[in-house]
Amino acid sequence: MIRSTIFRKFLFAGFAAAALFFMGCTDGDDDGDDLDDYSGATEFSITLTSGQTKYFDFENGGFTSASDGVDADSAGNQNWDIAFAYARMLYTNSGATATSVSSGGAGGVWYIGKTFKNLTTLPALEDSPYPTDTTKYVSSMAQSGPVTNGSAAVLNTMTYIGYGSGDGESSNAFWDYKYNAKQFYHFDLSAAMPPPTSAYSATKNVYIIKNGAGNGYIELQISDIETPTSGPRTFKGYYQTLP
Repeated sequence: MIRSTIFRKFLFAGFAAAALFFMGCTDGDDDGDDLDDYSGATEFSITLTSGQTKYFDFENGGFTSASDGVDADSAGNQNWDIAFAYARMLYTNSGATATSVSSGGAGGVWYIGKTFKNLTTLPALEDSPYPTDTTKYVSSMAQSGPVTNGSAAVLNTMTYIGYGSGDGESSNAFWDYKYNAKQFYHFDLSAAMPPPTSAYSATKNVYIIKNGAGNGYIELQISDIETPTSGPRTFKGYYQTLP
């Protein structure tokens, strides 16, 4: 049975947490110079309260009945495709996350660039870091050197920033983060502490999400985030189910 701590454990102590999941420089399959095409897309806005996780079902255009990470019964199936967590994390119904909620999910995620293209066919899916949710270990003091038995984190393409050292195993945790172009949001490392809401911004990266059943795909962009240090946090964006 999933417990709220399953997702909360991915919050690292103190403001060092912020630096572990932030993205800096950009690159990728397209540079975002093209205009986003939202003509066939559905716009969404999701607000979470502290410790909350919500599960989204793209086919039905809404949330499953699981409103937070405590509700194992409604998360334990293939009906949901992506989970939004208060800890500024996104999960897919795949891999380690699917195992933790006993969903049997067969989903996944791939980065495809910086422009929402209103796709009508599935593009070629190139290698992305962690296309399915994977448990890795990350030092909570990533700038100070390698540690043994770092904090457990479930990472995927949308949340993995890349690291200079370590292989992410429990005895060789990731450390010395090296910014990666594929994460869904950016953190301004020059921001004062505690960081203001403006320190966090969406990269507007675009992803292909495989649904929880493993038989369909969705184009997804997180276009805006409002994630203060405390209080409600909001994720906004666009998605389109591929025919």
